[in-house]
Amino acid sequence: MVNFSSSKLNDGLFELRLFTRAKSLWRFRLLSSLIRGGKQLREDHHLVSSRYEIETSSNVRWNADGEYSCNGNIIIQTHKEAISIYVSPKAKKKMF
Repeated sequence: MVNFSSSKLNDGLFELRLFTRAKSLWRFRLLSSLIRGGKQLREDHHLVSSRYEIETSSNVRWNADGEYSCNGNIIIQTHKEAISIYVSPKAKKKMF
């Protein structure tokens, strides 16, 4: 799990990383972020919130888990601790 900050899996927050897209280097920027372990560059934008409301044109298609979800505007929000998860004590200490 790439962790961009000190967040935990049950904190009720999403982390969103936005990259300024250079026409020819965007794939390199994405790969570079993963190699750096999520460390942020000056020109990256890092947002943390429990809710995002994204407004876009109606021809933008969204998917959830690889399946078509909807077109256009979308609201993404967390439901903190909505499900129970059983993990080892070691994993609990590290990720929760």
